[in-house]
Amino acid sequence: MHFLVSQHSQSPNLVLAHSLMEIAMSRLEKEFFMILSSNLYQLDPESVSGHSSISSYSEFEYVMQSDDEMEKASESIAEVEKASALVMSDLKVIAETMISCGYGKECIKSYKMIRKSIVDEGLHLLGIQKCKISLFNRTDWSVLEPMIKNWIKAAKIGVTTLFRGEKLLCDHVFSASTTIRDSCFYEIANEAGLNLFSLPELVSNKEKKKLPERIFKLMDLYAAISDLRPDIELIFHFDSVAPVKTLAISSLKKFKNSIHTCLTEFELKIKKDSSKALTPGGGIHKLTRTTMSFISSLSEYSRVLAEILAEHAIKRNTRLLESYFTAPILEDEHINHHATSVHIAWLILVLLCKLDIKAESYKDVSLSYLFLVNNIRLVVDTVRSTHHLRNLLGDDWLTKHEAKLRSYTTNYENVAWAKVYQTVPARTSTTLSPDQAKTHFKRFHVAFEEAYMKQSSCVILDAKLRDEFKVSIARKLVPEYKEFYQKYLPMLREEINIEMLLDPESVSGHSSISSYSEFEYVMQSDDEMEKASESIAEVEKASALVMSDLKNWIKAAKIGVTTLFRGEKLLCDHVFSASTTIRDSCFYEIANEAGLNLFSLPELVSNKEKKKLPERIFKLMDLYAAISDLRPDIELIFHFDSVAPVKTLAISSLKKFKNSIHTCLTEFELKIKKDSSKALTPGGGIHKLTRTTMSFISSLSEYSRVLAEILAEHAIKRNTRLLESYFTAPILEDEHINHHATSVHIAWLILVLLCKLDIKAESYKDVSLSYLFLVNNIRLVVDTVRSTHHLRNLLGDDWLTKHEAKLRSYTTNYENVAWAKVYQTVPARTSTTLSPDQAKTHFKRFHVAFEEAYMKQSSCVILDAKLRDEFKVSIARKLVPEYKEFYQKYLPMLREEINIEMLSIV
Repeated sequence: MHFLVSQHSQSPNLVLAHSLMEIAMSRLEKEFFMILSSNLYQLDPESVSGHSSISSYSEFEYVMQSDDEMEKASESIAEVEKASALVMSDLKVIAETMISCGYGKECIKSYKMIRKSIVDEGLHLLGIQKCKISLFNRTDWSVLEPMIKNWIKAAKIGVTTLFRGEKLLCDHVFSASTTIRDSCFYEIANEAGLNLFSLPELVSNKEKKKLPERIFKLMDLYAAISDLRPDIELIFHFDSVAPVKTLAISSLKKFKNSIHTCLTEFELKIKKDSSKALTPGGGIHKLTRTTMSFISSLSEYSRVLAEILAEHAIKRNTRLLESYFTAPILEDEHINHHATSVHIAWLILVLLCKLDIKAESYKDVSLSYLFLVNNIRLVVDTVRSTHHLRNLLGDDWLTKHEAKLRSYTTNYENVAWAKVYQTVPARTSTTLSPDQAKTHFKRFHVAFEEAYMKQSSCVILDAKLRDEFKVSIARKLVPEYKEFYQKYLPMLREEINIEMLLDPESVSGHSSISSYSEFEYVMQSDDEMEKASESIAEVEKASALVMSDLKNWIKAAKIGVTTLFRGEKLLCDHVFSASTTIRDSCFYEIANEAGLNLFSLPELVSNKEKKKLPERIFKLMDLYAAISDLRPDIELIFHFDSVAPVKTLAISSLKKFKNSIHTCLTEFELKIKKDSSKALTPGGGIHKLTRTTMSFISSLSEYSRVLAEILAEHAIKRNTRLLESYFTAPILEDEHINHHATSVHIAWLILVLLCKLDIKAESYKDVSLSYLFLVNNIRLVVDTVRSTHHLRNLLGDDWLTKHEAKLRSYTTNYENVAWAKVYQTVPARTSTTLSPDQAKTHFKRFHVAFEEAYMKQSSCVILDAKLRDEFKVSIARKLVPEYKEFYQKYLPMLREEINIEMLSIV
């Protein structure tokens, strides 16, 4: 044709040639379109990008598939890449031919339309959607966090696979014309690229005030974009698509500033902490826990921090920091960790300075040292156990702070036990008189008791540290005191009122009482008994005279009655068997005052408060059970008139405890009924009332014997008809105890709670949330009963079966209400074929309903993992089959619809 124009411009063959050219180009255009549309699988971005040394591992497909499916798919990847190379070659030949013949416009029209729909659909499948700024700014961070997590995964696939694959395909097919190649890629990828990087930009602009706890999501986004930056600059390098690259790099810079601001705000938060409440017993302060948790997480982002801190130095006291810390040299060619190490060390130094100030608030100097010991121990342990943190700070930092910890530990011990150390009788060659020895004993015991009572309220959370304290104190106390004890105790045995502890085991051995030294056991806790040496036992045996709490009294009462008083009674009866009058008189003089003293504590406890708080019921039941178990021995030992007041006092306490326990049970029931908290638990989660009530009831079930005795005598008023229709007590095989009353009362308390939860559920405006609230709370009730042995025995399997059925009913109601609109919009199966507009309307209607339900339910709380899975399966069964059939039938005809908003849930 070119020849005819140049040689015979008026030739009639020129018209024929032009006509033939148009026919040929038309056929090529159809062929080009057919190859593009029928080889979508061979031309997917993953297959195309495989030709540029990109891993054949299908990241794009990985989002959609499980690991097992990935293994099966890998076998066919090589074949797909080979097929895609042939298709790309055909497209290139057709494109070059049409462009050389002046038909480039017709060629690129179909290319742009098909490939743009592929890119847009790919982003949509990855969960990337357009965000309205006004809506985004109102979105809560709890909703944003999963969006950010998904975006990071999607961005990696979107850039390295989707856009890179399209760029490679475009460059290959239109290699004949740079202008056409750039124009095509701009039409296909520019809008999608801006859409992809709109979320980081919106996040970076979301709030002016940067809260420290949000730094981690900002660093995740920064790291993701930073890793993708080389690919972004390579793919979007020419002018028409440069705005995508500019947007990504702009977000990166803004994230740098935001992260820097968060670091500064976090430091200020530590410095400005104004909480004046002292942690009881010198325990670990909340500031220490939160700060070290934050710093531990921060250390995992050392690369990001290194980049940011290298450009944005944070102002600090340089001289103080240099004297405190020397950064270790880390073997990493690519990253200079010096700035990160220094900043982490500085944050910990700021924390330690704040802890020093807080320690000064304790009036007791020993507690201020213990506070520093506990808190610095947590700091050191966190650094030692966190790999990144230990690398950044180095072993020199650990050594220095462990030395400081030992110094504070020594100071605490010396201050706390100073008076006791001073009263340990010194070794001397002169022999003391009984009065002098007695004075030494008393002085030591007073100092020991004072220190013991004060330190019993202290907190030492580290078990190893507790053992070290015990050993250290024992080494300083035991040797000299033991020698003094063994030397002077014999001469004081005749002293009736000496305030010492004498072992009556040799006496009680005549009555088959266990030779195991229970008397010694009172002085030590269960764990301590296994570890304590004989010398420590001697000190405690001789000096721990005052029981510090009710738990100790219970142990002491058992030993006091069954060993001490019983032993004395047996001895008295044996020695003075010839005269009943003398025998009774002697035992009265020996035991009456001591017995009244022993049972004075239960009496005082039973009279302590008129108002019986429910949470104190467990100590009352412990005391009741202890005295009840000892009652036969008490009645046997203190049976005659002169010592009868001891028996009367013990039995009187028993009766008062019964009344007090009964009152506590009534008060607890009223506490549930009168709960007036109106705050709704977010997302239909578990209410505080449910947790506290079930925890209380679970503990209550362990006292079934005590409750059986009390409830048998003191019936509690309740709606009998309602209870009988709700619960039938199981028959328990126990000859000695009738558990019926206990079972009925436990069931009644749970029924009161469930009625209260029904009322609270009505406060939710969203009906689905009210059902979810009941599901979560009843699930906790049922799980507590199932996992608590005593509770399950008392309520029986019928109770569990009934409540599990109720739980399933509420679960079904929640699902039906929450997803009702979505179920209604699932396109129904029909034999008639819909038009593209009708199909598009169906798709949109379904997607609007699905998005609305998804956004609403994403803020809901379903704590039980198994229940969450059951919901997913149930919803999928109702949605997927019909929607999948509709999707596969009508999607092909809608591929040319550029703006179709579809979501493949198949």
